[in-house]
Amino acid sequence: MDSIRLITDAERITRLYINGTDIGVLYLGEGDYKILGDVLSSGGNELGVEVDAPQPPEADIDIDIFDEYD
Repeated sequence: MDSIRLITDAERITRLYINGTDIGVLYLGEGDYKILGDVLSSGGNELGVEVDAPQPPEADIDIDIFDEYD
């Protein structure tokens, strides 16, 4: 069975794998990732391709609670 995987690291860089081969890096915003994942999943279901596109890790939020007036 064919497969497509999207793997996102902590820096929000997504790697695309097709049948276990690293195809390359995708620089996607959160909305872009969701659209791509949804399209791959729906098309994969139709064609019998296993799609693994988990939600990417949450981005780190840098908040300085002591600096109110940036």
